[in-house]
Amino acid sequence: MKRIAIGLAAYDSKDLAHRSAELSANGPSTIFRADPQANASLLTTATTALANIKEGTSLRLSATGNTLKVTGVGLTGDPSLSKIIIKPASPDTHFFVQLDSLKAGRTRRTYTGEIVALAQNSSLYLFVQCSLEEYLFGVLSSEIPATYHLEAIKAQAIAARTYALNPRIDHKPDHCHVCDSFLCCQCFLGLPAQSKSPYNQAIDQTKGQVMIYQDKPVLALFSSCAGGHTENYESCFSDIHTNAFPPLAIPYLKGVAEGRLPSDFHSPPDEKALAAVWHWPRPDTVDGWASQFRWSVNLSADLLEATMHHVIDKMLGNSEFAPFVIPPQSSIFGQVKSFTIQNRGVGGTAISMAVDTSKGTWILKKELVIRSAFENPEIKLARLRSARIYFEQRRSAAGNLLSVNIFGLGSGHGVGLQQTGAEGLARIGKDCQAILNHYFKGAQIARL
Repeated sequence: MKRIAIGLAAYDSKDLAHRSAELSANGPSTIFRADPQANASLLTTATTALANIKEGTSLRLSATGNTLKVTGVGLTGDPSLSKIIIKPASPDTHFFVQLDSLKAGRTRRTYTGEIVALAQNSSLYLFVQCSLEEYLFGVLSSEIPATYHLEAIKAQAIAARTYALNPRIDHKPDHCHVCDSFLCCQCFLGLPAQSKSPYNQAIDQTKGQVMIYQDKPVLALFSSCAGGHTENYESCFSDIHTNAFPPLAIPYLKGVAEGRLPSDFHSPPDEKALAAVWHWPRPDTVDGWASQFRWSVNLSADLLEATMHHVIDKMLGNSEFAPFVIPPQSSIFGQVKSFTIQNRGVGGTAISMAVDTSKGTWILKKELVIRSAFENPEIKLARLRSARIYFEQRRSAAGNLLSVNIFGLGSGHGVGLQQTGAEGLARIGKDCQAILNHYFKGAQIARL
């Protein structure tokens, strides 16, 4: 059975580096010295046994340079370890891991499988090694409600299995196949006890099934809700190798309508067309039932002034965001005057946005950058739900911006499978293959 290595990040972060971690288990386990280099399959192998751990024993792991520090149990032999692997005595054992992240605070998760710890440059890295099917259970239980129709969950299972084999980000330099962050790979919140559930059924009934295009696994992207129309890949993502935006199109990742849209909707839509969808009393789309179908956020000019320039400064210091934040000649973020979407994808996703300020116009590109620009701690907003947005901007008699109402459709990037749409299709009798054919045109289902 294929096994997989998953890098553990803090929630709402893609950073795999941690200060320390606390670990315990509900059964006995053994710490082994690990081969410092993962094998060709990226899996870590054990060498020498270092300590037996009793049930309930609490360990603390940290790193100094490239040396691991393990407290809570005595280790035999040379204490200068860079990498260990902790193996349970029983496959039913659960590990309880609490991470103290360098960037995002403390999170506690439950896992089965094996735990790998690595010290590198005074940071601690943790990985879970488990079977691909166990990983899928963790992804499904994190990504899609168990109350969804079985055919929708089966479609998600095939997509998740495919993504594990062909992730968008190459994690080989990170010593793993995928990470657990929903901002990077697939959301994986741990491996709780597996009981009979729709997740097990979906995994069993799709065993070994993946999507392929021209004999290779597809890039099986998915998101929560598209708000009536999915989006083209090149409208949302940059080239993974060159970071160029937009990248080359991917033939099977094309935006599709999710049903009958208002008569004045056209593609790509302008603000008027998006407003027609937003104000549609009863959306006649397969995702129209979802609570995420439409949403709005109101930001006063005072809130924008208090936070947006700090957010932009933070983006300029982030290598992932900086290439897509283009400052004016002044390089100063002044008082916000207006927001304008300059280009949109076929579904209406904002590709570029102009922020006109008193010190010049800033240009933001890519949907995640645009969404993240509206981060506002005062109203606990990490980012907009999606970039399928339009604005209503209220002004004073003198023409100064007083507030901006942001109207949005959907949740997530909207490329590939959308979960609420998959559920809607399943409700009208579509099976998992028909669902995947709808979202990945030209792809085929094959067995590993």
